[in-house]
Amino acid sequence: VSQFAMEYIRDNLHKHPSFSSDLPAALKTTFLACDLAMTKDPTVRCKHSGTTAVVAVLVDKTLTLASAGDSRAVLATKKGSKIIAKDLTVDHNPDVPEEMARIQAAGGFVKPATSDGFSARVYLNPEFTQVGLAMARSLGDHCVKNAGVVAEPTIERYSLDDARDAFFILASDGIWEFISSEFAVELAA
Repeated sequence: VSQFAMEYIRDNLHKHPSFSSDLPAALKTTFLACDLAMTKDPTVRCKHSGTTAVVAVLVDKTLTLASAGDSRAVLATKKGSKIIAKDLTVDHNPDVPEEMARIQAAGGFVKPATSDGFSARVYLNPEFTQVGLAMARSLGDHCVKNAGVVAEPTIERYSLDDARDAFFILASDGIWEFISSEFAVELAA
């Protein structure tokens, strides 16, 4: 699923009719079209498998970001002699209030994060035995679409400043699950 999503977005976003005139709309439409297209490809097993996605498009000094799931974009900015991390996207975890409200309104169930480190999860039943997806938005994971999990990304825009902004990092939950945004920026710097 992740390979399909990466290739689909890469190959289709720039062809979108509003890519140059309305980039946020082009990003949203491309994410949703990708989610639908994978259901039509018999080689992609997207019913019980899915992926997070974060995409950045830089035009002049404007960074436009689309994210679905718990992949994250982080900006390294200079503050005096230090470089600090600034999250540019929000992780779509099921226990984020607006995400939880959508899931519950659709008939899904959210099991809260546990004190022993298990993240909040979306389930199909109140006993928390069917599925158990750790994000509220994803490409694929079609078995939980009726439970409020959506492929629509959130869009953020950021104006870069050459004097202040050093670099940015795009990474999946495979990174963010184990290290903080601050540590990633320190390591990259």
